[in-house]
Amino acid sequence: MLPGMKLTLFLCLPLAGACVTTTAGTPGQLREGVLRDTSTAEYGTLGVELAVEVDPGDHQRVPLRLEYGYREATALFLDVAAYEKAQLPGNDGEGFGDIGLGVRHRFFESDAGTTGALEGRVSLPTGNENKGTGSGSVDLYGAAVMSQAFEEVLLSGWLELGVLGDAFDSGTDMQRTVGLASAVNLGESVIGFATLERAFRDDFDPATGKFGVAYRPSSSWTFDMGLAVGFNSDAPDAAFFLGFSSNLGPLGPSGPYHPPEPGTSGQL
Repeated sequence: MLPGMKLTLFLCLPLAGACVTTTAGTPGQLREGVLRDTSTAEYGTLGVELAVEVDPGDHQRVPLRLEYGYREATALFLDVAAYEKAQLPGNDGEGFGDIGLGVRHRFFESDAGTTGALEGRVSLPTGNENKGTGSGSVDLYGAAVMSQAFEEVLLSGWLELGVLGDAFDSGTDMQRTVGLASAVNLGESVIGFATLERAFRDDFDPATGKFGVAYRPSSSWTFDMGLAVGFNSDAPDAAFFLGFSSNLGPLGPSGPYHPPEPGTSGQL
C-alpha cells in the first residue's frame, strides 16, 4: 500500500466511527502494544497483555506486559519479550528479550474527557545483543501522554525521550519519539484502531503505523489483530500481530481492592 493511502486510512478512521451508531460509549483501554493512552489498571488489580508479532523472514516476538494498579491513577508495569527471534547472517538469534520496568501516573483529568499522564521506564539488558534479542545497555525513557475521549472515539498523542546507554556519557545516543493514535467503536464489541509513530535518532528515524481491529467479549477481555507497516527505509516493511489483554482482578486471594457492596457505605 502506498504511504499516502496508509495516511488517508488513518485520518479517515475517526470519520468512519462517526458513521457507526452504537451504544458502547468511549472505547476502553486497549493493549499498550497497539494503542498508547493514559489508562492505568484499576486500583489493586493486575492486568496482563500478551501478543505474537511476526515479520516474515526477519523477526518474531512474543511481548508480555504485566501492569498493577498501585493507586487510583498510578500503575506499575513490567514489559518483556518472552521470546524473540531475529534473522542474522549464519544462525538466527533467539531467546529472552530485555526487561522494562516502569510507572505511569495520570496527573490530569477533566470533565470534558481530556486526560494527561507522565511515564518513566528503564530497560534492562537481559536479552543478548549478539543474538539480536537485546540492546546490550541500560536505557532510560520518559514520556508525556495526552488523551481525549469522545462518545465513540478516543484520540491520543505522546512524546517520549530516551537515553540509550550511559546517561552520564556525552556520547550517549538520544532518541525522541512522537506518536498519534485513534480508536473508534465499529460495533457493540468491535473497536477499530490506528497508530502512527516516528522515532528520531542519529542517522536512524523509523516511521511506522499500526492498523487493526479489537474484539471485546466482556469488560475485562480484549482480543486484537492487525498489521504493522513501515513508512520509510529505516522501518520494517510489514508485520502482522495477534494479541489479547485482560484484567485478572484483585491481586492475591482477596486483594487490596474491595469495592463497597451496593447500598452500603463500605463501613462496618
